[in-house]
Amino acid sequence: MKGLIVNNITTCINCACPSNFSGDCCGIEPGNACDSNPCAIPNYQCINYPGGQYQCVCGVGYYGENCSEVYCNPGDGSSIYVDASANGHVTPTHASYQPIANAIISITTAIQNMP
Repeated sequence: MKGLIVNNITTCINCACPSNFSGDCCGIEPGNACDSNPCAIPNYQCINYPGGQYQCVCGVGYYGENCSEVYCNPGDGSSIYVDASANGHVTPTHASYQPIANAIISITTAIQNMP
């Protein structure tokens, strides 16, 4: 029992339930906010928090509350997204990439604060 029995001492006919709990004896817990897939798929990990709250942890190249924003879209012809590995190698992720000789590459790292 998660609630406080108000009227009937034994049967939980009228319980005062804590926030987000409902039902007889407050046995119905709030749902998992991630069950509704609020984050863009497949570029996320959804973390469920009490009270119906959730947080999307975005995959590489994606950002925003639901990971639906793209930092760089190689398909639009305006840019080429690259994967920079821990050993310093840079690998283009777009098939039409053509190497450029004597180019200076500026890499910007975006850091997003998560609640």
